Amino acid sequence: MSFESYLEKSLYPSGMDVTIGAVPTPSATKNATGTPDKEPQINGMIFEVTIDGHDLGFWTKVDGLSVKFEVAEYRAGDGSNHRWIEPAYTSYANVKLGRVTTLKYTKAIMDWLKKTQFKSTKATASIKGFPFWHNKRDTALAVQWSLTGVLPVAWSGPTFDSQGGKVAMETLELAHEGFLPAEG
Repeated sequence: MSFESYLEKSLYPSGMDVTIGAVPTPSATKNATGTPDKEPQINGMIFEVTIDGHDLGFWTKVDGLSVKFEVAEYRAGDGSNHRWIEPAYTSYANVKLGRVTTLKYTKAIMDWLKKTQFKSTKATASIKGFPFWHNKRDTALAVQWSLTGVLPVAWSGPTFDSQGGKVAMETLELAHEGFLPAEG
């Protein structure tokens, strides 16, 4: 008996129209012109986070990776409507990480937080994004950010409610000095 015939006979009710075969991968997608897309869109990612070489595990959510370029505006003093803009400073939002709580990596976070609680040593963090296809992490690195001057801002653990039926989630918020290389 082949695997396909086993599936057809054992898992699906009789009369149900089921096609068994390969699931198309992102590389098989076509763009607007009908030709295969060389750079497929990544619909799901999983993020590996390390801080000063300490593995904090995989995260399913990264929020706040943003940069804002402030400008200074100058106007002419002669009453004309002319203005000049010049670069002022660059600011970065805090990064918030989220995932399902795990004993191993939650302990690693607690150890790091204990070390930084009274000694504010700025760290370097690496966030590596991997594509996530069909419930499996791709080994090919899709994107990476290196954060400098990292300090913890907040950590929140799961809400314990035996009646809730929800997955235990944790979040970690990090302040940082930037992810773009500084010139100077």
